[in-house]
Amino acid sequence: MNFWHMQLHPGDREAVNRNEVKKILKEKGVIGLGDQWPNDGGQPQKFQKEIRVGDVVLIRSDGPLALVKIISDCYQNSDNSVWFDLVRKIEILSLEGSLYKKELCTRQISQNPYPIRLLPS
Repeated sequence: MNFWHMQLHPGDREAVNRNEVKKILKEKGVIGLGDQWPNDGGQPQKFQKEIRVGDVVLIRSDGPLALVKIISDCYQNSDNSVWFDLVRKIEILSLEGSLYKKELCTRQISQNPYPIRLLPS
């Protein structure tokens, strides 16, 4: 199992705020991104080929928002209600990112060398 992080917005963070991202996770049960964009750094290819079923993804939107587990292979999106070209089905593990954001984002990086840590279950 690998751990990843990503943001879900079509290049406009203000148009897709934390509540909108949470709604997509809960109602659509997917995460995704475009299939290409200028200077994409290979992100679509990583999403397609490197992320595996069972991997855990930290979803960010102005800081930590949710933890999800990948439960499907990557496929082309046919649902026009979200802008993603490439999608994967997910299981939501936690939507308590606001709590972690407050705890993890109150220190300077130099004082907090381990900003992501295993949380008790």
